[in-house]
Order: sequence, then C-alpha cells, then structure tokens
Amino acid sequence: MQKKQSELNIESVHRLGHVAIRVEDVNRAKSFYMSLGMKLIWDDTDWCYLEAGDSKDGLALLGPSYKAAGPHFAFHFTNKDEIKRIHDSLKKQGIKVGALHDHRDGTIHS
Repeated sequence: MQKKQSELNIESVHRLGHVAIRVEDVNRAKSFYMSLGMKLIWDDTDWCYLEAGDSKDGLALLGPSYKAAGPHFAFHFTNKDEIKRIHDSLKKQGIKVGALHDHRDGTIHS
C-alpha cells in the first residue's frame, strides 16, 4: 500500500494537547478517569479538566449543560502561522471549521 502525503503538508504538530468529550454525568466520568491515574486540574459544575502523565496532555469532560465549547481535540504546534494556514486551507476545501480559539493549556482549536 502506498502512503498518500497530506495536501496540507503539516510539519509543525508538536503533540496532542487535549481532547474534549461530552459526557452525561461529569462526576461519574471524572471518578473513572481519576481511577486510571489522571490528575484533576480544573473542576467546575458542568465540566472538568484532567491531565495524564508528565506530558500534561489532557481530557476535558463537558457536561450536558456546558455550552462554551463542544467536543473537540487540540494540538500543540511549533508554528502558530502554520495553524492559520491549515485552517484557511480547510475552509477553502469546503470543510466546516469554526473560529480559532486560544486555550489556557497553550493549544488552539476551532
């Protein structure tokens, strides 16, 4: 099988920053992930944020009433201009993407 090279030519992805998922019961999900060894970093009534290991890659658990953001994933890039270029390229291809947002963990998501 031949590898297909990405048309976006992404070279500056440093690492995964976090994944945000929607859950029915934040407390139940939080307990589960903490039992796996994840560290609770931020805790609110309708969402929380946990980190795993020294890399500080994280998991955001979004409750049903949380509306500030939806499920998403975010990468750490070494070049912020690259993120903007990729975002523009996706839009030009007709792929629906939201506006770019900076996160407190240093990632950017749309």
